[in-house]
Amino acid sequence: MRRTREEALETRDRVLDSAELVFLEKGFAAATLEDIATAAGVTRGAIYGHFDNKAAVFQATVARVKSPMDTLIESAADAKAEDPLLTLQGALATCLRDVATDPRTQRVIKILVTHRDPGQAGWLQERNRVVGDSARARLARGLRAAVLKGQLPERLDIERGAALLHATIGGILREWLFDPSALALPKDADRIAQAVLDTLRFSPAMLKANRAAKPNAMAAC
Repeated sequence: MRRTREEALETRDRVLDSAELVFLEKGFAAATLEDIATAAGVTRGAIYGHFDNKAAVFQATVARVKSPMDTLIESAADAKAEDPLLTLQGALATCLRDVATDPRTQRVIKILVTHRDPGQAGWLQERNRVVGDSARARLARGLRAAVLKGQLPERLDIERGAALLHATIGGILREWLFDPSALALPKDADRIAQAVLDTLRFSPAMLKANRAAKPNAMAAC
């Protein structure tokens, strides 16, 4: 019985491995279960033994790969960190390195970026919203800790800063995936992370506006 379960799991993994390659080559819309079955060396019936349809295969293929931002969610905001800014820099750099050294993550991101399909738009949008909200919240906690330590400006717009970090890291990864010569990853991951954080440290555009001084009633008389 145990061997049968192991074989079933091996078949499921083989289907997802093959689906990943088929979706990358053809996109979700053009790929068929027959394509996936052929690539995996199984029957369509074997696929239906694990998944209801092609959409379920696609979602499982994406779900088994951690989003690059999951790294930020897990490590960006350590409330006990002695050096919260360095902790945040390390989280950003790790995020870049993880993608640059994991071919599976690279393939899945390429599938999501280059083969958008209206049939999966709702599911992907909700997934991205949940991951994005969590990542920005953890980034904001990390930035707030750094502000309290005096490592970042007191008037830093923390929410805007968290959104900027999230969008910048995501953009860097997409750019690198389609043109690896554009950035030296994973080699320069730490330098890139530091440069992004330096924007928050030194740019006046990232500061909240000063509150307008209240008019002096006596001076107005």
